[in-house]
Amino acid sequence: YERLEFLGDAVLEYVVCDAAYNLKGLSSEGQMTNDFKQKAVANDRIAEYLRQSSINLDRYMLLGNAFHVSNGNELNDDLRADVFEALVAATYLTMGMECARSIIRKVILDPVIESLPKE
Repeated sequence: YERLEFLGDAVLEYVVCDAAYNLKGLSSEGQMTNDFKQKAVANDRIAEYLRQSSINLDRYMLLGNAFHVSNGNELNDDLRADVFEALVAATYLTMGMECARSIIRKVILDPVIESLPKE
């Protein structure tokens, strides 16, 4: 799981940086980093995008109580993001970059792009 998370983090960052580089309206490195990349790859943001998507990873994770937040039902955001990164890596390894990119686009890139100010 941790090896997959490591690879998935790199695939996620690559896909996000590639999208930022090719997106019209983000011309400076600062804009690409602060206005786009940080909104896409931070664990709390990934967890939020997962909650908003139709992908419910929580129901597939069997975890002890130590991994839940104080109310006992909600999973820790860092863990949720880590599992998503592992899923991205597994997808990349078994189905290729375009399939991994498709998942990242659906869950993360589309909401980030939608949140950017309109010109």
